Amino acid sequence: MSIGIQSNFSSVCVLGLFFLFGCVADDWSRDINGATCFMGVNRVGIEQDKVMRLGGGRDQEHLLPAQVEIYEGESVGFVSLDHRLHSLSFLVDSLSSEMVSFLSETKQLAPVPLMTQGDCLELRFNGAPSGRYSFVSRGYGGFAYGEIIVQEKK
Repeated sequence: MSIGIQSNFSSVCVLGLFFLFGCVADDWSRDINGATCFMGVNRVGIEQDKVMRLGGGRDQEHLLPAQVEIYEGESVGFVSLDHRLHSLSFLVDSLSSEMVSFLSETKQLAPVPLMTQGDCLELRFNGAPSGRYSFVSRGYGGFAYGEIIVQEKK
């Protein structure tokens, strides 16, 4: 009898730890101050609505928001909210030759270094041609597609 109780207790403890550490919910709220990520790194901050959040669960990758609109000269920030590894890369086939040249010249065309929880990345679009910059975020087998829409300055 005591072996069965000890075995059940061990199983419950293992399952509890799995749910505690393996299924921790990411904080997707807009209250996450992604701009704080960038303080002291490259600049004082990025407007909150221009920060894209990376996260995931099981075999799915999430990106919120999936689309951001900016004007030429502005930046887009990315912040990783979970313990998974994330990578970002532009979909070259969907870009014009001018866009590819811009990204190549600014060394933003190559996939970015892997990001994990708390990592921040800033992509700058100074002198960028207007258009839709499609990209993919990959993490643990999942994909999330996103888009940065660059508009001409008014």
